[in-house]
Order: sequence, then C-alpha cells, then structure tokens
Amino acid sequence: MTSITFAQLGCGRVAQRYLNVFVNGEITGGSVIDCCDTDAAKAEAYAAATGAKVWTDMDAMLAATKADCVIVSTPSGDHAAHIRAVLEAGRHCLTEKPMTMRLEDAHALTALAAEKGLMFCVVKQNRYNPAMIKVKQTVDSGRLGRLVLGTVRVRWMRDMSYYLSDPWRGKFVSDGGCITNQGIHHIDALQWVMGPIEAVCATGTARLNDIEVDDTTVGVVRFANGALGAIEITTAARPEDTEASLSILGEGGTIVVGGIALNNIDTWTMVNAQPDDASVRETCSQEVPNGYGWGHAPLLQDIIGRLAAGSVEPPISGESGSRSLTIVHALYRSMETGGWVSLAKDPSSARLGIGA
Repeated sequence: MTSITFAQLGCGRVAQRYLNVFVNGEITGGSVIDCCDTDAAKAEAYAAATGAKVWTDMDAMLAATKADCVIVSTPSGDHAAHIRAVLEAGRHCLTEKPMTMRLEDAHALTALAAEKGLMFCVVKQNRYNPAMIKVKQTVDSGRLGRLVLGTVRVRWMRDMSYYLSDPWRGKFVSDGGCITNQGIHHIDALQWVMGPIEAVCATGTARLNDIEVDDTTVGVVRFANGALGAIEITTAARPEDTEASLSILGEGGTIVVGGIALNNIDTWTMVNAQPDDASVRETCSQEVPNGYGWGHAPLLQDIIGRLAAGSVEPPISGESGSRSLTIVHALYRSMETGGWVSLAKDPSSARLGIGA
C-alpha cells in the first residue's frame, strides 16, 4: 500500500487521540510527519512521541510540508480559516468537530475542496463503532418498520476548570455550548440513523457553569419521516460523566446504544426475533477508554485506503458533516426565537460563530 503522510495542526486535547493512533500501531500505511501548535510545548510533546517535525507557525508548516493530508484539531472558532489555509495549500484535509462555526463557511469550504480536487473529510468517529454500524444497517434494512421515536441523551461533567482551561471555551464566537462541543456527535448519530430532521424546538441555559453559552439544552425533534424525537444534552452532570445514549423505537423493535461513546448495545429487543439477536450485545459492543472511543483509527484507515487508491471522495463529506451543524444552528435559533424552527433553508443562529 502507498504510504500516506499526515500533518497535525493543533496538538491539544483531541490531538492526543491521533497521537495514540499513530504510535500504537492502530493503522497501517499512514504516518505523521509534521505537527504544529502555537504553544511550542504542546507541539514538542507531540513530536517527542511521534517523531514529527515541530512547527509553531501554521503558514510556515503548510508552505513546507510534504504531508498528503492535514488534520485540523485547533480551537473550534479557528476551523474555517485553518481549513481554508490547508486547502489553499493544496493539501487534503480532515477536520475535527464542529467542522466550522458558521454554515456558510461549511458550504464554501466543501465547494472549495471540490474545485481543487482535494479530499475534505469531517470527523464523525462514532459512525465507525461496531454498535453504530449494526444499528444503521438494521434501521436501513427496514427491520424496525415505521420509526416512532429517536432520542439522544448526553449527561457529562464539565466544571469551570474545563471552561477556563482554554480562553476560547464557553463562548459563542469561538466554541458554542454543550450541543456544539459535547453533543454534536450524538446529534449526528441521531440524524444519521433516523433520517433527516424537519424541525426542532429547544430551550437551553447555563445552569451550573458561569459561561455565556448553554451547559444544558433540551430539544424536541420532528423527523421528515413523521417520527418524533428528543435531544437532552448537559455538561452539568455531577460529579462525573454518567451517560451518552441513543434510543431508536420502531414498530419492529427497540434499540438503545449506550456507553460513554455510543459503544455498547444496551437494549436489542425485536418483535420478530432472528438467530443472531441474542449475541448482538456481545458481538457489537466494545470497551473504550474515554469519550473519544476507538473510531478515529478506522476513519483514518479509510482515508488512507481511499487516498492510496487515488480517490479524493471523503468517507464523511462536508455535506454530510454539515447536517449536524445545521441541526445545532436550528436548536440555537429556536432558543433565540422561542419557537419551532424548520431546517428546510439552513437556519442560522444569530450568536453561534458571531458572539453573544
């Protein structure tokens, strides 16, 4: 297999997951050769573990790197500018969530990548979990019949030390709240499995943390297929993370995916049982060390395989990645207007990516 090389832009919290992927042999045919962070100590620590070359200036790295693909894991508010710089430098791009703060940037960057013939992929690592793959296949097969209800529930603990650890956290212009940062992967899972969302109605508040964004949000969902849903996300759970789950109810059965990273099948009850139903929870669940789960490695492996084969078609496109961002904007717009918001025409929050 052709070797595909990567550069890591941003060496903070989530970059440590990529570091482990590269140094622990979780993938083949790929390596990291450059890393960049404005905090030299973070870049040097990443380089010490991976052997990558250290940079503290993004433009300098992009001008010199020979990497095939750049992983953007910088603060959320910087994603749009950094993705654009990567694509303008002629490099394929993999970006962490949220892909951008504003929908217009997401659409423009997706178009720019297509214009330049470059891969632009959005990280949705939970789609690679065995549990989520099984659920997606089962719903798509029609086995659950007419869908009735889809819900996500994220009950995590983030206290003020978390929000104060980086100056960009907890702000509308650069971060967003619990639905943008912690809950967006679960919102993505909800729409990925249940289908397009037609409209939302939501309310949110900063209940325990002294931040300008929400630490607790609840939303009601109406799906295009007629099913209903609920979104419940908080970082005000105390004293620790307790739950991150997805529930799917249909006329043919009930599925609940739990674990800290949508990694376990907790409930698998079908109206018409099949021989493998009894073993689904065992064969499709996996233990994970933290909320990042194990999905980054198979996502990277997928990218490596595609690029090595000469394809620039991303495993998770900008268009696909922007769907969860659209839902987040709709939830915020609902909080701002106090009513139902349709997703038909890219609803736009007056605060997210702009400021309070």
